[in-house]
Amino acid sequence: MKRVLGGEVTCMARRRLAHVKKVRTQALSPVLFLRNTTTMLANGVPLLQAVDVLGYQTDDPVFAEVALDVADSIRSGQPFSRALCDFPEIFPRPVLALVLSGENSGMLVETLDQAARWLEQRRDLVQKVKSAMTYPLLVLVFALVGTMGICTMLLPRLLEAVTAFDAPLHWTTRTLLWASDLATRPLAWLVLIGVVGHLVLLFNKLRDSEEGGKWLARIYRQLPLIGPLYTSLALHGFTSTLGTLLMVGLEMRNALRLSCSAAGDPILEEVGGQLVSELEQGNSLHQLVEGFPEIFPGVVASLFAVGEETGRLPQVLPFLADLYHQEAQHRIEILTAALEPLVLSAMAVLVAFCVIGLLMPMQSLLTQLS
Repeated sequence: MKRVLGGEVTCMARRRLAHVKKVRTQALSPVLFLRNTTTMLANGVPLLQAVDVLGYQTDDPVFAEVALDVADSIRSGQPFSRALCDFPEIFPRPVLALVLSGENSGMLVETLDQAARWLEQRRDLVQKVKSAMTYPLLVLVFALVGTMGICTMLLPRLLEAVTAFDAPLHWTTRTLLWASDLATRPLAWLVLIGVVGHLVLLFNKLRDSEEGGKWLARIYRQLPLIGPLYTSLALHGFTSTLGTLLMVGLEMRNALRLSCSAAGDPILEEVGGQLVSELEQGNSLHQLVEGFPEIFPGVVASLFAVGEETGRLPQVLPFLADLYHQEAQHRIEILTAALEPLVLSAMAVLVAFCVIGLLMPMQSLLTQLS
């Protein structure tokens, strides 16, 4: 069920897919779907046939179910935007607004192409952030696995000889021995898994709550390396979405609300509500963003002022979005370059701890024998 109020899309999933909000597909699938739909429509293929074909041809089984469900909705007489509305986790509200605008203006091919471009750019940035974090995490995991192997296989054999002569144990050795003892206890693993799972659930609950999301956003903004990247990603999402929506003719108030929501920053989304309220009272956009210097840098207010004075704000915004896209990429490179030495340092400390823990019993044994 869906309502359309002044271009703003509000959705409610159908009962037939009760799990609709939990649907997870491959990140590339919705981008390919929108791009291929655009190509087929541009070549004269009817919308229903295009969606049906793409549903059967996709290699992603989860997205195949999504595409075929969208085709069923179109077959039953629903508009394309209404059919996509059932899957907000796959097609965000800005995409729905673009599709709806294309349906109303008769420019569905053009707006679908812009929606695909917007979704692809957002996906690329997310993938780059994930890639930057993958290597350090893998290195740490392998280091921990190696440490556990030393604790469970090598250390106990070495300690048999040491304990036979009642040689004193160094605190590093006792720590490794304690870790070895825990690693061989199934109950300890169950407790560890339970604690980690509980912490993950608490974090997700905190992140999904309104106040918790704002609290986490404030922490992200203050962290070194992560804070500037978080800000760049949020501003890129805001400016790229606002520019795309204004280019297809969406009214400023709704475009601003959707853009703040698409930024992925709860603080920016809260500020967006205030901006919309002030905008309805006749204030200019650049004056409004100047009131939030901690959210919008001076370059945003300056270019907004230029765009409003020249009447070319929709054309100025893509330039601003590209600026923050490049800045986000630069921040990702900085984060990757900074994480590598940090991870190597952590590994060096861990290896040194293990070496000391293994050598000290041997020294104690030699001292005892002498």
